[in-house]
Amino acid sequence: MVKITVVRMGHEAKELQVEVGSSFDAALSLAGINGADESGLRVNGKPAGLNSEVRDGDFITYNPKVSGGLI
Repeated sequence: MVKITVVRMGHEAKELQVEVGSSFDAALSLAGINGADESGLRVNGKPAGLNSEVRDGDFITYNPKVSGGLI
């Protein structure tokens, strides 16, 4: 097991323990973030792919795309 921290914009940080070899996509799902896209994913401050493996101590931030609005 590895320990990671997941933060979604506007929400509190969640500390999780996940299996060694888990993907960022799987870690986000465990944190309650489903349907994430890579454009808003950062790991330790750097862009990362959803299929990359988590490492012990990773700090994952996810800022979903924001679109729309009134004109």
